[in-house]
Amino acid sequence: MPSQDLSERAAALAAVHAYHQRSKHRFEGYAAGPEALDWDAQPAPFRHFEGAPQVRLPLLADAPAGSALRQALQRPFPALEAADTLALPPGLCSIGALLQLSLGVTAWKSFGPDCWAVRANPSSGNLHPTEAYLLVAGIEGLENGLYHYRPEDHALELRARHAVEARAPSLAIALTSVMWREAWKYGERAFRYCQLDIGHAAGALRYAAAVLGWRLQEQAQVGRATLARLAGVDRLEEFPSRRLPETEREEGEILLAVGFSGVAPAPLAVTELRTLAQAARWYGVASCIDRHPLYRWPIIAEIAAATRREDAPVVPFEAPRPPFPAPPVSAQSATQVDALAVGNLLSNRRSAQRFDRSHSMSLACFAALLARLQPSQSLCPGMYSTTRRGWCWSCS
Repeated sequence: MPSQDLSERAAALAAVHAYHQRSKHRFEGYAAGPEALDWDAQPAPFRHFEGAPQVRLPLLADAPAGSALRQALQRPFPALEAADTLALPPGLCSIGALLQLSLGVTAWKSFGPDCWAVRANPSSGNLHPTEAYLLVAGIEGLENGLYHYRPEDHALELRARHAVEARAPSLAIALTSVMWREAWKYGERAFRYCQLDIGHAAGALRYAAAVLGWRLQEQAQVGRATLARLAGVDRLEEFPSRRLPETEREEGEILLAVGFSGVAPAPLAVTELRTLAQAARWYGVASCIDRHPLYRWPIIAEIAAATRREDAPVVPFEAPRPPFPAPPVSAQSATQVDALAVGNLLSNRRSAQRFDRSHSMSLACFAALLARLQPSQSLCPGMYSTTRRGWCWSCS
C-alpha cells in the first residue's frame, strides 16, 4: 500500500478517535449541542422529490385472504427461520410489504394540536434521518430505475430511469442519512445517532425480508462516492437550501442487495453501478428539510468525510446467516408474543415518542424484553458487516 494511502488512513482514524472523545457526554458536562430547540420549527420528518413520478404501493391490509403474502404474514415469529422454502416472487405487493414492515409508518398519533408519525424502524428521538432508495430492474409493475421511498404515503418516487435490459429481477436498497435531522436536536453527537439508526433500519429490513423468504447482503465493495452517485445524493443542485447547504444534504451509508430465493445475492459490480448512474435520466428536486436552521455543527461534515470508504474489490465471502432470537424459556410473556402472527408483530412496532404515563408493563414482560437483549440469548438482529467484521452496525 502506498505511503500516501497509509498516511490518509492514519489521519482518518485519528479524526474518528478525536470525534469520539469530543462527542462523549461526561460527568462534568454534555457534548456540544443546541442551547434551545424551537419545536415548531423542527426539520421536516419526510422528504419528497417534486416532479418525480409516483407509484403507490399496496398495503398489507389489502393482501387477499389465502394469498401467499397473507400466509407469510400469518406465520409465527420463530417460523422465519424456515422462510427460505416460502420465498415470494418480487413485485409491487411483496416490495410494498418489505417496506411497510421495515420502514413504514405504523401509526399516527396526536396530542392537542400536534400530530406525528411513528414507524416500524426505531429512531433516536423519533427524528428518522434514514432515507431509502430502491435500485430496481426486471420487476413487473416498476420501470427499471432508482426509486425513493415515501413512508408517509407508502409510495415510490421514480428518481431516475435506467436504460437497461434485465434478464432476471433484481433489487437493491441504498440507505442514506439526512444528518441535519439529528444535528438539529443532538448537535455534535448527531453522527453517532445516524449510524445507530442505519443499524436499526438494516435490522428492520432483515426481519421484513425474512418474512418474504428473501436475504439481504451488504455490498461492502461499493464505496461512498459510488453509492452517492448511484442514489443521486451527490447531485447537489437538486438539493437546494435557503440558508445552510448541510441542512439539505444526504450522506450515502450502505447498499444492500436482495436475494429472492433465500440465498445471498451475487455481488454487484461497482463499474456497472457507476455506468448505470452516469447514463440515468434523473427526475425531481428534493423538498426542503429546514428553512431556518439556528446552529451550525461543522464537525458532522468532517467526521462524515473521514469515515467514507473507497471502492474495493469483491471479497469472496458469505456471512453465516445469524439465527433469529430464541424465546427465553422462562418468560411466559415472550412465548405469547412469539405466537402472534409475524405481520401483526412487526407492523405494530413503534418508534417511541411521548410515552403514555398511565401505561404499566408487567415484570414478566420487562424480563422477557431484557432477555431478548442478552448475547447469550440471541445475536443482534443487525446484519453481519464484512467491513466491520462483527454482527451489528449499531453495536460494533
